[in-house]
Amino acid sequence: MNRQIKKKYIFFLLAILSLFCLFGCQSVDETQREISIPTDSGIKILKQLENKDIPSIEKNINKIQNDLSNTEHKIQIGQNSKSQDYRYTFDTVVFMGDSQAEPLSLYGFLEPTSVIAKKGRNVISAKDDISSVVKLNPQKIVMLYGVNDMLLFKTTDDFIAKYKSLILSLKKQLPKTQIYVNSVYPVQDVASAKKPLFKRSTDFNKALSKLCDELSVTYINSTAFVTEDGNYYAPDGIHFLSNFYPTWLDFIKKQLNL
Repeated sequence: MNRQIKKKYIFFLLAILSLFCLFGCQSVDETQREISIPTDSGIKILKQLENKDIPSIEKNINKIQNDLSNTEHKIQIGQNSKSQDYRYTFDTVVFMGDSQAEPLSLYGFLEPTSVIAKKGRNVISAKDDISSVVKLNPQKIVMLYGVNDMLLFKTTDDFIAKYKSLILSLKKQLPKTQIYVNSVYPVQDVASAKKPLFKRSTDFNKALSKLCDELSVTYINSTAFVTEDGNYYAPDGIHFLSNFYPTWLDFIKKQLNL
């Protein structure tokens, strides 16, 4: 038997094994399910296969391919079931916001009709979204603004005045809809070092909490789990990775009594 041909088969098998390990590790992280991952090292496998013929190697390759396919299927099931759960839970809720809220639909956690958010949105430009929200006539609205506003407004009072105007416009056109205002998320040092105005999230939130009391809307302070877990942040220190959104949605679900 040609030794070079055999080695090519073995190399191919090891490549598939590597992919299997990769997907196996991801499945544990993303679906929190226990899936067995081969423990034999590549060198050990290589030695074991040296004395086998090509049909035996092909049989092993087919087995690994089937295992890999099953693992990918389990990952997909886990992701889809979680997304479907959120879509059902929040089907009467609309999230309004900026680029921190937009990924709720981009990542597939919620239906596009449940997320009226756009990159660069602030509490002034958000008025352009009110008509879209009114057409949806949601039972509840969750608002997330502030990251762009910290750079836009000179003072906290200016920010609060415009946010108040936005909320009152929503209340006027949707009097039966419950409104929830999410706290302004802090950014990491990598972002605030470049733009010091980002350091105002604490001041914004104190004023925002008072505004919500004044207008009889619910203020949701969800900054705690963000500051405790820096792993939610993207490299820019402003936006969030996909693993942030299930944590946020689970928290919001409790606040809205869903």
